[in-house]
Parts: sequence; C-alpha cells; structure tokens
Amino acid sequence: MSSELKRITFVVPQDMEMRLDEVKKERFYNRSTSEMVRTLIEEGWKASQESKESVKQV
Repeated sequence: MSSELKRITFVVPQDMEMRLDEVKKERFYNRSTSEMVRTLIEEGWKASQESKESVKQV
C-alpha cells in the first residue's frame, strides 16, 4: 500500500453503520476501521470488475 494516503470523509446511514460494526467484529477485529474500509472498497471494486468481465464473455 502506498505510504501517501489521502484522507476522505463520508457519511453512512445508521443501518450501514450497524452492518460495518458487525463486519468489524467478525472479520476485522484486529485491524483498524480505516483498513477495514479500504479492504471492503477494494473487494467491491474487484467484484465489480469480475462481474463486468463475465458479462463481456457471455
């Protein structure tokens, strides 16, 4: 990961906050919230790219 990180702020609804808390407890209990969010964004981006690739192949 790059040593130059950019700080961003975003707002989430209460139900999403609750889901993020659950994921933090289940999968990211030993990592920071920032690392959790970065990982979830990266995983979502990869899944989106894989989805696009599978559509192209059909």
